[in-house]
Amino acid sequence: MGVKELFTNRASTTLLSGGSDAPAAGTGQSWTVVDSSAFPAASSTAGTSFHVVDPAQPGEIIKVTNVSGGTWTVIRGADDTTPVVHAAGFTAFHIVVASWLQNSEQSYSVLTYGAKGDGVADDAPAIQAAIDDANNAGGGVVRLPVGTYKVSAQLTLTSNVTLAGYGPESVIIGDPAVGAFYHMVRIVESDVRVQDLKISGGGHTDITPLTFGDGATGVSRVSLDRLTMTLATHNLIRGLGGVFNDIRIRNCHFVDSVRGVVFEPTTGGGSEGWLISGNTFRNIGSTLGGGVALQLFGLAFTDDTFKRVNIIGNVFESLNAECAPIEPTGCTDIVIAGNTIGPVGKRGITTTCKGMTISGNRITGQTIYAIELNGSSRVSITGNSIHQCDSFVLATNDPALGATDVVISGNTVTEAGYATGGVAQYQIYVRFLAQRWSIIGNRFYNVKGDGTNAVIRLGASDATNDCLVANNSYLAAASDACVQFVNINSGTRHRVAGNDVTITRAVNAAAGDAQAAIRYSSAATNIAIEDNHLRMTGSLTAATYEGISNAGSGAFSATGWGIRNNFVDGFNRGIVCQNTHVDAVVIRNDTFGCVSADTISPVYRRTRRETEANAAPTTGTWGVGDVAWRLTPATGAPIGWMCTVAGTPGTWKAMPNLL
Repeated sequence: MGVKELFTNRASTTLLSGGSDAPAAGTGQSWTVVDSSAFPAASSTAGTSFHVVDPAQPGEIIKVTNVSGGTWTVIRGADDTTPVVHAAGFTAFHIVVASWLQNSEQSYSVLTYGAKGDGVADDAPAIQAAIDDANNAGGGVVRLPVGTYKVSAQLTLTSNVTLAGYGPESVIIGDPAVGAFYHMVRIVESDVRVQDLKISGGGHTDITPLTFGDGATGVSRVSLDRLTMTLATHNLIRGLGGVFNDIRIRNCHFVDSVRGVVFEPTTGGGSEGWLISGNTFRNIGSTLGGGVALQLFGLAFTDDTFKRVNIIGNVFESLNAECAPIEPTGCTDIVIAGNTIGPVGKRGITTTCKGMTISGNRITGQTIYAIELNGSSRVSITGNSIHQCDSFVLATNDPALGATDVVISGNTVTEAGYATGGVAQYQIYVRFLAQRWSIIGNRFYNVKGDGTNAVIRLGASDATNDCLVANNSYLAAASDACVQFVNINSGTRHRVAGNDVTITRAVNAAAGDAQAAIRYSSAATNIAIEDNHLRMTGSLTAATYEGISNAGSGAFSATGWGIRNNFVDGFNRGIVCQNTHVDAVVIRNDTFGCVSADTISPVYRRTRRETEANAAPTTGTWGVGDVAWRLTPATGAPIGWMCTVAGTPGTWKAMPNLL
């Protein structure tokens, strides 16, 4: 980057020292002036400078490269001038030099070339002539003053040209009378900007307003800023074939079209350096009932079609229900952050990428899923707000594409499944050979239930392995909220730990409510369920609702099981585990206030069940070590009773008296 020229109008000062000699051109010197405050703060570090001249000796131009108080660093004889001797105490005036003016972009008004801007005349020849002149001159700005410019043929943008209007009142519109398909504006060379315009298909039935590349060769260093694009029967923006590098699409409005922004470059070509930010997508996909708002299309997450992609701070609203808002595939190192999606739609973010961060997005009202991972890897999903979506994160619908190394943390999921047309679904469904998922520190509130679904499901009778579900919270308060938090369906080496689950709604067997807060399958191996707090405070009506259970599957033998240090309160049964494998461990759990005894076998496991009463239990089945704490403590009375012989109700012994 060259030195940046600074200018302040009518700035002048008096020299205290310097300029009294005539050295060779290009000589650097230090001068002292009376006052620098009227001049810009030139800095050699920042690469900024300005120029001055002595009106009494105007033949020499002096370049000031650094200002420090009243001290200037200067270069004598700038801009091919010859240094001269200046009188002591001369006055230096700030000027703009010819070389700076020559380097400024030349402006080409399309009106000069005969454009009418009346929406009637065909202005394509005039606009193209201005573009060609700007390109032939080495670059420039082609200006479209306020007006409507009908184009009946393609405008071809070439290198170093900026096509610019004065906001959405400067309109390029397609010509419906042209029968064949055509591209309205096509960028065929690199280093192009399009800004401050509205580009509209204008009712043409077969048109794309803006196209990148020639279908085989890509372009680089293209910026689109502050555009309004509308009424396309294909895509509002289309890039096909070749490699597209350093693409910027910022602060644009994409409205009323079948498809929005779609790029399909050469597969595996490594198109890189993308920024798509601050844009609004509205009413996309409405005409044909489908479409996509923003699509970067590669074949698979391994193909590196795109690299270094940032999709940040965009708004996707009022889309057709079948329209996919964000759909990147074949991307490496991609950030999707701070976007707003919804409230209407079915699929929020559908992605097949690696090295991906999805953070700080707000996604609402998606009636299939908020995020789908199709074979993605190295994914971080953090700090998103998900409201009234049927499902939060869905691992691929394709059994051949297992998503791996996924972290889902710090997200808030509320009223899931309660949008209009919403249904009960798993909020996080890890399946189809997915590996190494960590689901940590998320907050779930009121996930709609259907009696079989869970908030989180691990596995679908497949080898989904190495998942961690830890330190999450779930509150089920709505009358039909899901009462099953985790379902461990299959796989190995899963750990469910430190989660806080509170069920305040009534649980009724007639409603088909799920059978356990943490449910596991005998098909899973090497499972750890530890340090969870499970509370049931709602009423239980003819239901068998258990804290931790295999939900009536009976005895089984699975290696590597451990159920430890859990607190389970208020369920029909606290823990049901009939794992007969020799290395299974059920120990140091507290089940408090549960209706019936735990079902735990064989005898080398130990979980204590607790209740409150003013006497030893006389009904129910109890195990050795179960405790009944005195409900109303009294001096001189036992603090509680402990079961010493299992049975119905078993044998109970009083504990020491309260002193």
